[in-house]
Amino acid sequence: MKYLHFIFILLVSATAYSQEDMLIQYNQAESQLKSGNTAGAYTLFKELYPKVKLQDTLYNYTLWYYVGAANRT
Repeated sequence: MKYLHFIFILLVSATAYSQEDMLIQYNQAESQLKSGNTAGAYTLFKELYPKVKLQDTLYNYTLWYYVGAANRT
């Protein structure tokens, strides 16, 4: 019973704290930036930047690429 309870808590915490949609958008923006489409990457990073929390590890990367894409356009 304790094993099932432990697995349930792990599954709930993993889904509650997941940021899968933001990570997908980040990967799309990064791939556009690598392919040379800085305008498309800039718009994706511009949409993503307000969504990411300050304490999130994705925040620094989003801010870095957002500013970098803004300078390239």
